[in-house]
Amino acid sequence: MPTRTIRLRLTIAVLALSLLAACGRASDAESATQGFTDETIVLGANAPLSGPASGFAAVNYGARAYFSYLNDTQGGVTMADGKKRTITYIVHDDGYDPARASGVVKRLVEQDGVAALVQPFGTDPTLATRQYLNDHKVPQIFVQSTNPKFNLERDTYPYSMTGSPSSVVEAAVLAKHAITERPTAKIGILRANDEGGQAYVGAFKKALKGSNAEVVEEQSYATTDASIDSQISILASSGADVFANFGTPKFAALAISRAPELGWKPMILLPSQASSVKAVLEPAGLNNAKGAITVGWFKDPTDPTWADDESMRTFREAMKKYEPRANADDAFAVAGWAVADSFVKMLATTEPSREALREAVGKLNGQTSEMLLPGIEFHTSESDGFGLESLWIQEFNGEHYRFVGDQPISLEGESASFVGE
Repeated sequence: MPTRTIRLRLTIAVLALSLLAACGRASDAESATQGFTDETIVLGANAPLSGPASGFAAVNYGARAYFSYLNDTQGGVTMADGKKRTITYIVHDDGYDPARASGVVKRLVEQDGVAALVQPFGTDPTLATRQYLNDHKVPQIFVQSTNPKFNLERDTYPYSMTGSPSSVVEAAVLAKHAITERPTAKIGILRANDEGGQAYVGAFKKALKGSNAEVVEEQSYATTDASIDSQISILASSGADVFANFGTPKFAALAISRAPELGWKPMILLPSQASSVKAVLEPAGLNNAKGAITVGWFKDPTDPTWADDESMRTFREAMKKYEPRANADDAFAVAGWAVADSFVKMLATTEPSREALREAVGKLNGQTSEMLLPGIEFHTSESDGFGLESLWIQEFNGEHYRFVGDQPISLEGESASFVGE
């Protein structure tokens, strides 16, 4: 082959590679600002709109109602570049199936063109999609999961962060309250036989160290179990005067209803996942649940304390207008609204890019909402990925929860120390 021909082909090849590199750079630039225009932001979430976990979809209905309310009443949010943008919030159903969630999330990113996932729901679906989103530098933020992995593994997954108190924080706060009220408590524990259950128990036991309280019995169950009667019988006969009921809603309710049948009436401790009046305490029997202790961070829509609260009235009116399918008495809807409001507070100080969002969630400095309880704020730093580290103790009086104490219990900067036994 003539030398001239070889040189020509080499020149063409180099030009082609240069063009490809240039296209790659343009693609990277477009990806960094995907979902943002001068007038709009496109956000998304995967959520269980159907299936056995569909009750949790109220979180995303509450968030969507807030964004619709914001668009209608304020024209959107003014970001750090001075431009006001309306928010489009796309929620696709994953049925709480991790495999299905993977397809849903790819659709949100590659077809719907979202800038970020905000309040995607559930531990298993969000963990299943975390690697993909971080590989594509798509923020997965204010995740509705109590799993501490999202808080502890930010070095590996910098684009992911939770919007709920970690199970570690909840368990440690409950333990601190228990040993304050009963310094020599004998404690029985029920937990799911999975990673989530172990996280609650590990943090709870760590928070007990140095006290005179002790765990005298621990029982677990599989989510496929038809009954937990034997576990509750063993706990009841252990002599425990405090019952750390770290069960998921169905099993927590079974435990609460079974205990008095055995003549066992301990102080009951409940994590937020098992504290719903409608989903847990009513099926268990309100009288059986009277005196139960839980943790709180947002306003309970069924609590008469907030009957004349302006922010609660706004929430109810907006839910009726924008998400009539949802129940405004559902506490999960309040959580979704409150976190969406806090997220918008963050947006107001953020430039319109994915990288700016990632940086912003790593340095939250007091973002809050009127629908959060007093003193509850988001704080993060390079060394502390736990956004919500203060929780109120609340006691069920047979109808609703009431505050215990005059301020929340704070673990600010300490939460990571309670991970594991």
